[in-house]
Amino acid sequence: MYALVLFVVGALFYLTDVLVIGDSAFKLTTLLNLYLCVGGIVWLTWLIVDIRMYTRMMKRFAAKEEASSGESFMDKFKLEMGPDGEYIVSVPLAAETQVQMS
Repeated sequence: MYALVLFVVGALFYLTDVLVIGDSAFKLTTLLNLYLCVGGIVWLTWLIVDIRMYTRMMKRFAAKEEASSGESFMDKFKLEMGPDGEYIVSVPLAAETQVQMS
């Protein structure tokens, strides 16, 4: 949906530049390109910061789990091959909360 909006707005800016504004010094497409570049840089920066915050949170959680149980947090997870060949991450649960998925 977002890509469709960007495409339509870009097409409108381009047509406006070609048909209405002509050869003037100010072009709407320049403004659109600037917006897209700045928006992309802001989005990528936010994505990188968010991924780093998530990995930092997971490391703290793993360290807390290892300190309380004495075994490695990542050793609890198992990668198993499902019946159709897909890999499934097996996450251990307490005995009372285990649910069989079919």
